[in-house]
Amino acid sequence: MTDDEEREALGETMRRFGRGVIGLAKASFRLDRSTETQAEARMAICKTCPSGLYKNGRCDRSQGGCGCFLSAKWRIASERCPKGHW
Repeated sequence: MTDDEEREALGETMRRFGRGVIGLAKASFRLDRSTETQAEARMAICKTCPSGLYKNGRCDRSQGGCGCFLSAKWRIASERCPKGHW
């Protein structure tokens, strides 16, 4: 991996980390909450993921998913599935 590729990979990791912290804060403080019906529908879609990304409560990043902890992501109204399933 070249220095430029390493810098880009680190930058992407930091962006993902930042978005994750914001998402977890929203979930923890109950900000931007989805309805319970919406969260349950998202959960059902993820658990039977058409792209096969659901793994142990996360969206499997090694398979092209976002890597998020889904129990928090389902409950944030503004969040989206990286594959467009919800």
